Amino acid sequence: MESMAGSVMPLPPFDHDAQTKFTDPPNSTWSFCQKIENTDAGRRWLEGEKKGWKVIDTEEEDKT
Repeated sequence: MESMAGSVMPLPPFDHDAQTKFTDPPNSTWSFCQKIENTDAGRRWLEGEKKGWKVIDTEEEDKT
């Protein structure tokens, strides 16, 4: 595994004073344990899964 030291965006130093912040979910109708097929977006996602996903080999992609 290569080091991330040469990555494009260096990571900031660790913030020891960071605090946990709880927020509402982006979808206000979402609930814990909700099955993915219970929403239109989830059903569309499942259809994509049935068709298969496009695999992208980042080593082969144009890096410009």
